[in-house]
Amino acid sequence: MNLRWTAAVAVLVVCASGCDSRTPKAGLPAAPVAADSPREDAALLAARGDHAGAEAKYRAALEREPEDVELHFGRGSVLTQLDRRDEAIEEFRWVVAHGRAGRPEVDGARRWLAEAGAGAPVTAVEKAAADPENLGRLAGKLTWPDVPAAKTFGIRVVVERADGSDRKIVRSKLNDTYAVDGLPDGAYKVTGLAGPIRVWSDLPITVSAGRPTTLDLTPANASVSPTDFPVRTASK
Repeated sequence: MNLRWTAAVAVLVVCASGCDSRTPKAGLPAAPVAADSPREDAALLAARGDHAGAEAKYRAALEREPEDVELHFGRGSVLTQLDRRDEAIEEFRWVVAHGRAGRPEVDGARRWLAEAGAGAPVTAVEKAAADPENLGRLAGKLTWPDVPAAKTFGIRVVVERADGSDRKIVRSKLNDTYAVDGLPDGAYKVTGLAGPIRVWSDLPITVSAGRPTTLDLTPANASVSPTDFPVRTASK
């Protein structure tokens, strides 16, 4: 795919949100740009094909809002039209490194960088996940009273992010310990299963980076009564 064409489409996408009814149509006189509004001016100039003018306005807008992802993406897009590749790469890398995952600007910047063979930087979230100092550990005991000594009950401990975006599963035994490493900061829920039985269900816990977090699984926070499991199961 032609990289300049891709970026031109991206500029029009930005203009779709930043331009208004004054955006000139083909063959019509150009409408005046907005007074003292570099953001709107940049979008209008980009839509007209005045990439040099748009780039200057994007720079002016970024002086006011240097952390604005949309402005960095817009400037990178018009830079591609001006064959200023190195500067475009710098802008798109900034977008990927600072933008929220899933934003159209971030996705578009990633695609352009990939097509340009420029790669993409590691995002702040990816850096955090890759750095052991930014990860936490969840551990605890699995205890239950009156478990027959001859009986061994396998427990699957499921640790899932509260938003459902990720989960980890470890296996242990009743009256033993469990541990889950490599957890980014955040809210989680913990479930403990013995076969199909949810002995512990969706227990909330917040994991902090750089230090262990403890959650013991006992009858006190279980979903079933101590008289129901595991003694009754053991007697079958």
